[in-house]
Amino acid sequence: MLEASPVDGSVLFLVRGVGFDYRLEVVLRGGGESGPVAVSIRYATVNGGEERELIVPMFYGSIGPSAGYVRLPGFGPGAAWTARGPEPVVSDPGWSDETVTGSIRAAHNEATRQAWRRIGAILGGRLGGLISEVLR
Repeated sequence: MLEASPVDGSVLFLVRGVGFDYRLEVVLRGGGESGPVAVSIRYATVNGGEERELIVPMFYGSIGPSAGYVRLPGFGPGAAWTARGPEPVVSDPGWSDETVTGSIRAAHNEATRQAWRRIGAILGGRLGGLISEVLR
């Protein structure tokens, strides 16, 4: 297991590997925004070096920390990765359809899928429709 956190300690990243299956848990620490926030993860795949981006949406919990949990397809030992956020989700977050689709498919638990449902309902429009479609 790999654990990382920014200097301010606002978020904790836990990378877990089982065989060749890697997952990332993102834990928000402390209180924060009342609306949705998102963390962006970028990493290069081990086989082929393709760069991937995943969005991990979350809502700050009223009691205790909130977390998102995603699979990291193509991730492995030695893969470089970076994280950005948590940042408030704005009305036009600028996410590509490919990133949203891949991120929803990478969601590893119901809490992360539920966060996507809530964000889709808040955003509405084309992006909200895409989120609903992928979640079906």
